[in-house]
Amino acid sequence: MSETNVENSASGIEAKITGIFDKMNSCIDKALDFITNHPWAHWLKVGEKYVLRYLPFAVAFLGLLTIISTIVVACRADLGFGTVLKGLLGLVVLSAFVLYLLPKTSTLVTSLLENREDEAVRPQLLGVMKTMGLIITASLLFNPASDLAFVLVVLVVSLVLVILATNPKIMGVKAEAPKNYAEEFITLCLLPYKVFVSLFTYVIAGLVIGGVVIGLTALFESEFYSMEAVATFTGTLVLTVVLPLIVYFIYLFINFFAEIVRAIVSLPKKFDK
Repeated sequence: MSETNVENSASGIEAKITGIFDKMNSCIDKALDFITNHPWAHWLKVGEKYVLRYLPFAVAFLGLLTIISTIVVACRADLGFGTVLKGLLGLVVLSAFVLYLLPKTSTLVTSLLENREDEAVRPQLLGVMKTMGLIITASLLFNPASDLAFVLVVLVVSLVLVILATNPKIMGVKAEAPKNYAEEFITLCLLPYKVFVSLFTYVIAGLVIGGVVIGLTALFESEFYSMEAVATFTGTLVLTVVLPLIVYFIYLFINFFAEIVRAIVSLPKKFDK
């Protein structure tokens, strides 16, 4: 076989392989477009409004469960009337303060990513995030051994990952190349926490729902005589206010440390000038 025929055969194989890769890339792009161009791309922000609207009702229900479970457990434990009354008054005051502070602390955290200059993230990295979300979803759908509840959770997480990568402003970032490698490294280190902060409203909602479910389960399993249920309800009630404050101060500390690193990195350039 002549060298020309060998070269033609090799280029023909190369063209076929390239065509296969192009078709595969086209299919992935269409799948990502299907996910990102549908209305659910905006459900994240729309859902946040509804969560903030109905979250106080859920917390009020949690406070009511705390009071009722405390009354039941106290009566079955034959505690004194004065002790029970003091505890109930304390719980009523706690519930009132939680309901008062909840909207303020929740918006305190969500405001961290608003009204500030977005940090740059390479579009290629956002593309990888979208593709990873798609791959995780596909691997779960075709894995019959996966538990249904686990599959649903991971599907939601994957979809959220795709939505965040498609709408990076939700995370407080923009799709463009960073100014330098130091800035890129700092942004990448901050990115996981930015994702957490951007989804914090859902974290609080999940915390309240989880506290209610776990507390009720403990209460029914113990035939309405469970200090664990009372502790779960009370702890969840307190966490709904304390957790946003913790997240807020951690975010400030992380960004303060990042600013120090930025200042140190920029020193050589300032000395050169």
